[in-house]
Amino acid sequence: TPWPDEKPLGLKVQVLAKNPLQAVNLLIRSGKRESKETVHNVMTDDVFTVDTNYSITLENYVEADMAEVEIIAQAIDRSSPIPLVGYSDPLRIQTASAYGRYQATLNTLKELKIITDTNLSKQQAKFSPEAIELMKKAQSQSEDSPFFDGMDRMVLEKFTNQMETNFTEKQFDQVLTFSNDLNDFLEVHEGLDDRERDRDFFVAARTLSRLLEKNKNQRPVAVAVVAGRIKEFLDVREARWKARVARIGSFAPASWVEIGKNRPFHKAMDQIIEEDKLVAVADKKSLELLAGSVTKYRDWLNELEAAEDKSREEKQKEREQGLADARDEIRELQKTQGQISAKLDRSIGREQQELQDSWPLVNMNQNANINKSKGVEAQLRAISPEASRRVQAAIEAMEQTGKEGNEGKFAEAETNSDLAGRLLRQADSAAQKSQQESQSRGRRKRVVGDGYFGKNVVGGDVEIKSEYKVDRRFREDILEDVTTYEGSEEDRTILNGYLRDVVR
Repeated sequence: TPWPDEKPLGLKVQVLAKNPLQAVNLLIRSGKRESKETVHNVMTDDVFTVDTNYSITLENYVEADMAEVEIIAQAIDRSSPIPLVGYSDPLRIQTASAYGRYQATLNTLKELKIITDTNLSKQQAKFSPEAIELMKKAQSQSEDSPFFDGMDRMVLEKFTNQMETNFTEKQFDQVLTFSNDLNDFLEVHEGLDDRERDRDFFVAARTLSRLLEKNKNQRPVAVAVVAGRIKEFLDVREARWKARVARIGSFAPASWVEIGKNRPFHKAMDQIIEEDKLVAVADKKSLELLAGSVTKYRDWLNELEAAEDKSREEKQKEREQGLADARDEIRELQKTQGQISAKLDRSIGREQQELQDSWPLVNMNQNANINKSKGVEAQLRAISPEASRRVQAAIEAMEQTGKEGNEGKFAEAETNSDLAGRLLRQADSAAQKSQQESQSRGRRKRVVGDGYFGKNVVGGDVEIKSEYKVDRRFREDILEDVTTYEGSEEDRTILNGYLRDVVR
């Protein structure tokens, strides 16, 4: 599978004809678009065969991030009065841009998330081989997309290791932890994708602006075509905006009612198309419409992103507060469990009757602690699976304490009570760790630049400006020193060789 935005596709074209050949072409179909590229124009009348290697860049022919391209070789001979035409069998190629591979990886992870959620709903404590294969597929896909950095690949590798470990040592809490981590990973990348893709509008608007500045007879492509592609882009963005607004609920921006109902950006493109039909030269009114639309679009993005950030902050505060409250309750549970252990302390050396007399009150406290622990465990299940698992183990030890005590086995009851206390301390440590991770969890910084994030909305030459400049002494001065060196021939040979190595 070739990546059209990164490297050309190499083909070997071989033609054998009965009549002299006139031309060899490639017919290229991608979606609704059909194109032709000339491989060889035969200038003489005595050529019957063509055998050549040909390189074709598919990026010029695809308009989607994931596309199937069909290539057919066409040979035309010099028959008279009508040339004969021959066709090869079609070569069908699935192509994906770097952004397309990024989307494919996220879609694979979303499939895995559905399976994981199903496991959780069925209380399954083990990943299936199919789920593990999906995770490995996502990890492999991520290696081919520059939209994932080194940290992302480390996280995906960790996910694979977690699933393989769970496959041999099934534990329900591991499934829960994995689900939460995967959800966080997808949430980060979905937000990053949405925000960066939104900004492709500005680059598309610059291209449209430069088109509008030219007279119609100087434009390489019609304004209606470019504006139409921008409208298609806006259709996709509107669907994403609707989902994002629904997710943040009460924090939804006030202007969404107007944006979602009146579709001002679509209207601006329609007005530009209509205005362009009326004039044959560069039109100032269309440029003003475009400038106003860009300003409104930027204001809308700022408002939407501010609302999302506010919603995320509030959810984060709620999570941190939930962990803080849970830790307070765990400490109370620890205190009560410590008192129960104190009542059972050194059971082997004490009178059995004394332990029997004190047991009803101890058992009542133990039952109360079990009930409180169940509430804490349910509270921690979604925000700190590891702490939840420790509390669940502590509950089992407490229940065993009650069972052994009712049977008069106070030494065993003491052992289980001490175990419950240790597990509660471990639960507090796990909750503290989750609290620290929650506080230190950062969001990815948005990368703002002049380049497209995903597939180009429209074609066109976009000027990329940069204030970065290499100091002369690190480049030109060195070259001049080497080329003007007046030392021995041997020294000049060494310097020139060194320079070639550095440049290469």
